[in-house]
Amino acid sequence: MIKLKSFIHPALERKSAKSFTLSLDKKALIITGVNAGGKTMLLKSILSASFLAKYMIPMQVNAHESQIPSFANIKAVLEDPQNVKNNISTFSGRIRNFAAILNSKPGLVGVDEIELGTDSDEAAALFKVMIEELISRGFYVVATTHHKKLASMLASNKDVELAAAVYDEEKESPKYEFLFGIIGKSYAFETALKYGIPKNMIERAKAAYGEDKEKLTDLIEKGYLLQDRLNLELKGVDEQKEKLKLAKLRFEEEKEREQKAAQKLRFELEKSFKEAIEGAKEAAKQKEIGRASCRERV
Repeated sequence: MIKLKSFIHPALERKSAKSFTLSLDKKALIITGVNAGGKTMLLKSILSASFLAKYMIPMQVNAHESQIPSFANIKAVLEDPQNVKNNISTFSGRIRNFAAILNSKPGLVGVDEIELGTDSDEAAALFKVMIEELISRGFYVVATTHHKKLASMLASNKDVELAAAVYDEEKESPKYEFLFGIIGKSYAFETALKYGIPKNMIERAKAAYGEDKEKLTDLIEKGYLLQDRLNLELKGVDEQKEKLKLAKLRFEEEKEREQKAAQKLRFELEKSFKEAIEGAKEAAKQKEIGRASCRERV
């Protein structure tokens, strides 16, 4: 299990950075969602935390509630491996990376934009098989992707967790938060519009994208919104449970204080009663001694 509480990537300043909390009890995490929404930073944060834990280097995290396995082997596939001099394309470079990983010791593998450099449908099928093979060999895999097909193909795998970067519809910007268990929307059209692409071009692009795919995207978005609403409701339930737990704790503390006070009062009453009995006995004894003394004088 990888469990991080309030972790901040070491390259970020604590004052301005947004920490994240993660509890991953599965062998693979596939991260989808909005562009510039923090997917790569989440990936790099998991890799960084694992590296720091391996070499026992201090990190910005809640240590009491965090748990990181000691990975003997940590592999990061983050850059575009394209090399014209060596006749290596983006895709062939990625395949070389995966071939090397498959022949290495089990550990943690982090891959950014896993389907980079080739046909997305073919890549989805290929990387689905490779991720499942890595899992079967004892690897942990964390990967980011904008291609929904790979995420949907792995969604039914019990060893795979899905996460989606969250987009704020009202503010039209990423939240830098993640929802788990769903496939995220990339918001490519919205991002393009935000950064200056004319609206009429966006509309033409949406038309070219296709009505069926747009419906699929809408379904994904609705799933995300429902999950977001559910999480808020669950958060409310959790907060209520915490309040009830706190109220119960206070009740138990108050009950314990009252029991102690009652016990103390009982002890004092018993002590007073005992002292009164002893006093009465002593008075009766003294009275008897006085009577005996009177009889002797008579």
